[in-house]
Amino acid sequence: MYQWLQVTTRLFYADIQGVPLGTLASHAPPAQVREATGLGMIGLLILAGGAHLILRHLGPSRSLSDGIKEFSIWRLFLLYLALVAYEQFLPAFAGLFGPLSEILVPAAQTKWVLFFLLGYACIRRREGYSYLAVAVAIEFVLGIGYFAGFKTVFLFLAVIVFAAQVKVSGRMIAVAAVFAGGLLILGSIWMTIRNEYRAFLNQGTNQQVVRVSRMERLQKAYTLASNVSLREAVQNVEAVAVRLSYVDLFAATLDYVPEQRSHSEGGLWGQAVQHVLMPRLLFPGKAILPSDSELTMKYTGIHFASGAQGTSVSMGYMAESYIDFGRYGMYFPILLLGAGWGAIYCFFVSRATINVIGHGFATAVLFNASRFEMTSLKLVGGVLTAFIVLALIQTYVVPQFLPWLMDDSTHVES
Repeated sequence: MYQWLQVTTRLFYADIQGVPLGTLASHAPPAQVREATGLGMIGLLILAGGAHLILRHLGPSRSLSDGIKEFSIWRLFLLYLALVAYEQFLPAFAGLFGPLSEILVPAAQTKWVLFFLLGYACIRRREGYSYLAVAVAIEFVLGIGYFAGFKTVFLFLAVIVFAAQVKVSGRMIAVAAVFAGGLLILGSIWMTIRNEYRAFLNQGTNQQVVRVSRMERLQKAYTLASNVSLREAVQNVEAVAVRLSYVDLFAATLDYVPEQRSHSEGGLWGQAVQHVLMPRLLFPGKAILPSDSELTMKYTGIHFASGAQGTSVSMGYMAESYIDFGRYGMYFPILLLGAGWGAIYCFFVSRATINVIGHGFATAVLFNASRFEMTSLKLVGGVLTAFIVLALIQTYVVPQFLPWLMDDSTHVES
């Protein structure tokens, strides 16, 4: 869903503005922007098609709401808080465990499984909304940092609402419209304060680091945001649309390869597979990944700030697939990728004793594949690592906690 927005936002925005699509480009000629948009949409269709090829063999579907009434919303919330605490304290201790941190860090994504279960239970049962509101607020606050991480909770919430099959009504449409408008203004405010806020976070070092306390971060964000006028926020809506769209660098690649640099004949996807087959747990001497900007500059001919400036600008896995195999061959690895995502979904859902738990785990893992700009190396590595760790948790840890989560004899939901 988010990738569709990243590919089509500029198309719709250009239509609203009444201007040609290519005129909004910043890194590539208009013709390549139009082509990149079309290739991106086809690629996402093929990605979905690959997933469908696997999902059709899943067998008779069970209702997602089966068993949801047995869960204690209060205890789901408590376990969610415990996992939030684990995630926040983990960076201070992960270094003590060396390569084992490659297991401990992905395990923190179990937090999103609990968020999914909590949100789904609250919406389907129409109770416990206060717990969900607190969880959303926590994720929003924790997401305020160098990047716009605060948007993640709203994307996850949208997935939950779709999964809960909320009945569409006039009131629901109105609420959704107001919510979307609020997110647009929030994004516009972020675009307005982003540069000054980041300079404060890194204390002038121009690195992607945070050198101030969390309280100082929040105070600075509040101060800067409160000084943004509504007029300024509205004026930056176009900047939000341009930032959300992520086809420019794909277009620049189309313009540069193969005219200026030859196709890599599978080299980029090959590196991604090799990286996955050499986990740091078994190969502790594996080299640290360079900044994505290095690869982007190589295949677009455009200069970007790189690792020396603490910056990483990626082209996205779709552009890399084109670099490897050209306009037509690029879709073969995309099809395989979709099939892989479908297989991961089937694994979690088919092995879950309660259907919604499997959906929660699958959503948490596949959320790592939700961005169009991810490199193939980070995309495959991130999803596969999360899959292995969360599959172990679902298989061996969940059965230990499930009786407690479903025993609600001592607490009345509010």
